[in-house]
Amino acid sequence: MEDSTLVLTALTHSSWKHEHGGEDNERLEFLGDAVLQLCASELLYRAAVEDEGAMTFRRQDLVNTETLAALARDEGLIGRIRAGRGTNKDEDKLLAGVWEALLAALYLEQGLDAAMERVREKVMPRLKAGAARRDPISRLQEHFQQTQDGLIPSYPDVDRQGPDHAPVFTVNAVVDGRILAQGRGPNKKEAKKDAARNALRELGLDD
Repeated sequence: MEDSTLVLTALTHSSWKHEHGGEDNERLEFLGDAVLQLCASELLYRAAVEDEGAMTFRRQDLVNTETLAALARDEGLIGRIRAGRGTNKDEDKLLAGVWEALLAALYLEQGLDAAMERVREKVMPRLKAGAARRDPISRLQEHFQQTQDGLIPSYPDVDRQGPDHAPVFTVNAVVDGRILAQGRGPNKKEAKKDAARNALRELGLDD
């Protein structure tokens, strides 16, 4: 895409707006999220993914923050983003938001077909990576929703140790009051992933 006004807006974080004025990408990010959900949903439908529940989980895997941030890095967007010096926003979230905002800009400038083709080209190949490479939290939730009447795992905190600059968080993976496994990580998100990964291993699902 050419660097039109919409594209420049899509690349502009709110911290840049606060320091320099102009418009940020939050409205475009909102629209881009909706466009991405629609495109991914239609493509999954056309790919004959098993059922509604499976489609929901596959879509979550395709459009989550980590996937979109990885796409943004692959496309070299990190060097094009306009962000102020005061921003302390999580980099993955920042990159994912920019990718969605750029999708919205494409949709507004060239229409739904162009947006659909971009999602088909950039996002859908991730579907072929298979379950083993998907987010373990999503995989564990999918397993219980499909096999045990929609039970959803929870991840209560257990402990936090270490200094402020290098903390270690511990959480449990719990389903229906039963502790499946424990996980640790440098933040709660990684601890949850580790707990889900360990729970999948305990259930014999760590393919």
